[in-house]
Amino acid sequence: MTEAPRVSLEWPNKDKALLAAGSSAPVWVDRSDPRANEVRLLRSSGLIGGGGTEEEIASGHLIVGDSLDALRAIEKNKLMGLDDGIRLLYIDPPFNTGQQFHQYSDSVGHAEWLSALRDRLNAVKPLLHPLASIWVHLDDGEVHRARCVLDEVFGADAFVSTIVWQKRKTRESRSAFSSNHDYIHVYAPAGPQVWKRSRNLLPRDSSSARNRDNDPRGSWTDAPFTAPGFRQNQHYPIKNPAGMSLMPPKGRSWYATEPVFRELLEDNRIWFPRDGAGLPRIKRFVNAEPGLVPFTLWGGDEGGTNDDAKRHLMSMFPNETAFATPKPESLLHRIIQIGTDPGDIVLDFFAGSGTTAAVAHKLKRRWVAIERSSKIVSTYLLPRMRCVIEGDDPDGVTKEVNWSGGGAVGLHSLSDSIYKEDSDQAELAIQEWAPELVKSLFDESARISSDIGPFICEYQGKRVAFIAGYLDKHSAQILINSSKPGDRLLIYAERWTAASKRLVLRRRPGSFLLPLPIDEVLRHKVTSSNSTATPKNVIESVHLQPV
Repeated sequence: MTEAPRVSLEWPNKDKALLAAGSSAPVWVDRSDPRANEVRLLRSSGLIGGGGTEEEIASGHLIVGDSLDALRAIEKNKLMGLDDGIRLLYIDPPFNTGQQFHQYSDSVGHAEWLSALRDRLNAVKPLLHPLASIWVHLDDGEVHRARCVLDEVFGADAFVSTIVWQKRKTRESRSAFSSNHDYIHVYAPAGPQVWKRSRNLLPRDSSSARNRDNDPRGSWTDAPFTAPGFRQNQHYPIKNPAGMSLMPPKGRSWYATEPVFRELLEDNRIWFPRDGAGLPRIKRFVNAEPGLVPFTLWGGDEGGTNDDAKRHLMSMFPNETAFATPKPESLLHRIIQIGTDPGDIVLDFFAGSGTTAAVAHKLKRRWVAIERSSKIVSTYLLPRMRCVIEGDDPDGVTKEVNWSGGGAVGLHSLSDSIYKEDSDQAELAIQEWAPELVKSLFDESARISSDIGPFICEYQGKRVAFIAGYLDKHSAQILINSSKPGDRLLIYAERWTAASKRLVLRRRPGSFLLPLPIDEVLRHKVTSSNSTATPKNVIESVHLQPV
């Protein structure tokens, strides 16, 4: 039997890569373009909370920068504490509504939106735990196209379910229909049945539980000892403590056969209400009952609403404009509760106001939050996490999970691109501080030239390049292509991969790779600018991970 043709969604430039970070508009390039494969350097700028020491492992990591660059950087830079793999990915990407919000623009072409989503999902795949789940939150606009992308990246067999969440309880009278819900696609690369065995059930509502007979096993709820339908072996008389002989109501049977009933009665698991004159009911002990399989329909009373989230943000930031559709902590509480256990890693690469990070922190999960806008980070996300760490956030799920503060957050940023953005053909960037750096590192025989491509100078028969970032195979190949066979290269870089080093030494024997003298770089940056910063405080604010 021949395999059925694979169904896929097509869009313009699907075969190309989309460059968005740092550009005024998205730019399509061939996938072979080195800018499409660049690995940025992940720079740590210390911790907030905890003991404040670099040696302390952070509870969470906050990365400022484009999410695609950050995901590649996490994989290559081996961010501390993430070797276990991401157990849960939740993203609430821009819905592409065509609107301009206070914090961000929510209007791009369908093709750009789809490529951006696909590329980031592909980049996160190597970081996932074998039992990971992916939760993608959307509205009506792109939800159907996103399902096709998720099928393409993770496989249609990875689809678990689509949750419908009631995002508002009020009625919108200006529309043809009042849109009161969003969708959350749930995928598990291991497959729904495998993931089902590892996911958590929802806790039962124990608010009505009591211990009316002082049972040593604790509080309990009760349910009718009947079942729908007629079953002959479940029809027998039961005598209650009041002496009445009872049979099941019409159209129903007892919940179990008579031998099972006798066992339950002897174990004090049968309750007769109305002082012993009622029908039998089965006792369900709170501590012994399994949880509940999650429904796919989540009401606002269970998962909160956008309005709940707005009120929470406004209480924390009374002088700032609230996000238009923030997600409530109770919604993320439910998602993280289902998909993870304490200590597991939660990732959100569209972090926004920081709801995912805040809830993951309160639930004692490790987490990574990535947000491109430094303004959103400084205005909302970072202050919010400071409140969480200091136990100064009384709202959201704080009382429900008994959170009183603690933990630490590692702060990170990404190095700039080492490629010129205004070049039709990607070249390594020549940093403006390089000429001064050459003078401090070499003698006067170093010949600075502007006609030797991405190289800064020639010195003692070697072509010298400075890479203020990560030297990967693609950037190494550009240096090789810009030189001639027989040339020897002297490459200063902050970090490099083993593969890029092997490539340089194989193609250009006699070459050297050396750590970039960052102290010198910072000194020249400060000297050449009008900033009042000093080398010392620049180093403190942009602390580099060891090479």
